[in-house]
Amino acid sequence: MKSNSRLYGEGVEVPIVPKEIAEQRIVLLKRNLNKVLDTDYRNRDYLLLSEISKAIDFWSNISSNKTL
Repeated sequence: MKSNSRLYGEGVEVPIVPKEIAEQRIVLLKRNLNKVLDTDYRNRDYLLLSEISKAIDFWSNISSNKTL
């Protein structure tokens, strides 16, 4: 992952995402992931499955206060 200073520039103060917001997003993403997984594997949208998994990883990193 890139550092904040690399992405936003030197000396820019990047606001912190509250842990509660990240956790709420993870709950919603997991709920949608379960809906996708409940679909028969032959009709499953695997691209969506991948996108949701990446979003869960992203918000999990935010929630655990890892630096971007």
